[in-house]
Amino acid sequence: MKKLSSIAAIALIILLNAVTPSNAEVETPKLKVVTTFTILWDMAHQIGGDKIDLYNIVGPDVDMHEYQLTPSDIAAVADANLLIVNGLGLEPWLGKLIKSSGFKGKVIRASAKANLLRLTSEQKEANKQTKYDATGDDEDRPGDFDPHAWQNISNARTYATNISAALFRHDKANESFYKANAEQYRDNLTSLERWAELEFRKVPEQYRKMVTTHDGMNYLAHSYRIKLFSPIGISTADKTSAADLAKAVDWIRLNGVKALFLENVADRRFIDQIAKETGITPGGQLYTDALHNEKGRGDTYESMFRYNVETIISAMTR
Repeated sequence: MKKLSSIAAIALIILLNAVTPSNAEVETPKLKVVTTFTILWDMAHQIGGDKIDLYNIVGPDVDMHEYQLTPSDIAAVADANLLIVNGLGLEPWLGKLIKSSGFKGKVIRASAKANLLRLTSEQKEANKQTKYDATGDDEDRPGDFDPHAWQNISNARTYATNISAALFRHDKANESFYKANAEQYRDNLTSLERWAELEFRKVPEQYRKMVTTHDGMNYLAHSYRIKLFSPIGISTADKTSAADLAKAVDWIRLNGVKALFLENVADRRFIDQIAKETGITPGGQLYTDALHNEKGRGDTYESMFRYNVETIISAMTR
């Protein structure tokens, strides 16, 4: 009888082990991360991979400045551990989003410690109608600096460092995973930076002149010694006038510009007007404030940067 009881007890233990997961098998909830736009989403995805639960707000080919927040955006932020933002006033609805969602997590400003370009007095005047919304940290000074810092690859590496540090600081269990991915990603960016520098060296500096819709490419222009003119200011929400058109046409004729570009986040009508006045055929579309859906053509930060460089150089040398 005792032998039968022992067998029954063993059988019960086996059954309980079969239906009750061990501590090792209990899945830890993933870190919930929200990014404000696609470039930050891609960087977080490259580093966080499947270890994070990632939600993005402003999608591919969508203008940040014209975006309207949705109930899904607010719900995702309310439930998030980390909110990764660019800061520097790029996200005009950021304060509203944080307040309306009741966000209790940590705001990570990806542009922190980046090498920033200070706005000129002319740029500040052009952007005086722009409404800025800061993250709240002491270094975030919207209206003083150009927020498009990711267009410089050295800054993109800083973004990656800030994102990876935030991930492993809040998820120690996957620290080695995040660090390894971040190191590989930064190496990829360094290789891309060397390639771009070599490509631009092939273009004589007197041909390095271009016109874009808005001031979204200043960092790239500064990196590769390009003379750049943008009739619209830092924000695509800024309005243009007949005087802006005349100024752009005069600048193009004075400088002998061949490279005139559309942008995936900006209204093309103004550039079309410039093209009509100058007789210059636009040299293609650049991806500036948002990634693109087409694979290999701006669907990641790396492919976006490579595509933009190739498109710019092609227009400059045609």
